[in-house]
Amino acid sequence: PSGRILIGIIFLVAGGFLVSFDLPIRSVKIFKGFSYSLLSGIFFAIAYLLFDYVYKSGGFLNGFIWTRIGLFIGGLSLMTFPFFRKDIISSFKGGEKKKNVRKKKIGTIAIFILNKIFGGSSSVLINLAISLSSASLVNALGSIQFVFVLALAALASLKYNHIFEEKLYFWDWAQKIGAIAIIAVGLVFVSI
Repeated sequence: PSGRILIGIIFLVAGGFLVSFDLPIRSVKIFKGFSYSLLSGIFFAIAYLLFDYVYKSGGFLNGFIWTRIGLFIGGLSLMTFPFFRKDIISSFKGGEKKKNVRKKKIGTIAIFILNKIFGGSSSVLINLAISLSSASLVNALGSIQFVFVLALAALASLKYNHIFEEKLYFWDWAQKIGAIAIIAVGLVFVSI
């Protein structure tokens, strides 16, 4: 990417980090599991760069089908490790017990189906965006999800304040709004 886009990506990532953490950071407990998150992020970056290469060389539809096959085989390969295999199989057995114990309401089933439709649609749309642009740009734009989460949480807390137990004080709001401003600057750099 060009220098302008790289600056925009840095702003987007910085805003994403700022909105994620409570400042000041008082202890290192916030970084518990950080190495796993970092490793996961590296693997996702590699996967998205490979997706980008596949889409550029084979087109979106062909690339999408091959990436899904690759993800399925990669997920299935976890079954070769006894530790993962045991956890995966036990998760299915636990789900059967819960099904028999409790009846499903129509509303719950509808929400579940809607959730799966939104999840599948987002996967297709993200991959389409990667095929039309660069993978690094698409992932950096993921930081704007925090803007929507903050706005929806603020609106929902007005009506359902008994559900939201987190109390946001002035400096918390200042941090969140500052992070959103940094994300907005990043979006401007990326989109110009």
